[in-house]
Amino acid sequence: LRHFPSWIINMAVASRGADHLKGSGTLDKGNRTDWGQYFFGDPKAAEPNNTHLKGAGSAVCEDFTAIMNCLGVCNSPMWDPVNIPVELLAEALRAATDTAVTAQEIISAGQRTVNLEKAFNSRLGLSREDDMICERWLKEAEQEGPGKGWKAEDFFEKLKDEYYLSHGWDPRTSLQTRETLEKLDMKEVADVLENEGALA
Repeated sequence: LRHFPSWIINMAVASRGADHLKGSGTLDKGNRTDWGQYFFGDPKAAEPNNTHLKGAGSAVCEDFTAIMNCLGVCNSPMWDPVNIPVELLAEALRAATDTAVTAQEIISAGQRTVNLEKAFNSRLGLSREDDMICERWLKEAEQEGPGKGWKAEDFFEKLKDEYYLSHGWDPRTSLQTRETLEKLDMKEVADVLENEGALA
């Protein structure tokens, strides 16, 4: 994983443990520069063998994987936001259920899902220091292949900052902010977290 920075961040922060499907389709795995352009206006964000925007890319992929999970769409082929845009998913959902939804409503549902999973873990006392990978992945250098010489510890904490900020969470603690939760119509969740000392 060392030469896939967004995937290694994804494994560290996955709400149910080191889950390779939590952010299925991480940008650098596919070398899909059109995805980098789509999300960030920057093709380099999806190029392998660099750390450019890979923390933010992990957050984006996590949100979109949550969308696919909520819709019951298989992650096996991985979602493709360019060839299967959210607008198409909204159209399919309307056709299947006769429920009018917008692409933005679907995006917000994915973000709410990620935030609700995060809230469960925050209530258990989990924070930034728990978003970790094993020592081998962190400290041992890649011995061969495209990531030869790479060590995750060289970029890990910086990309975690980027990941938390992309979600609108506090990078110091990883905890959610009231502002972020209320923007997603999750005031009740923010109230519970505040009452339990688990809100930034």
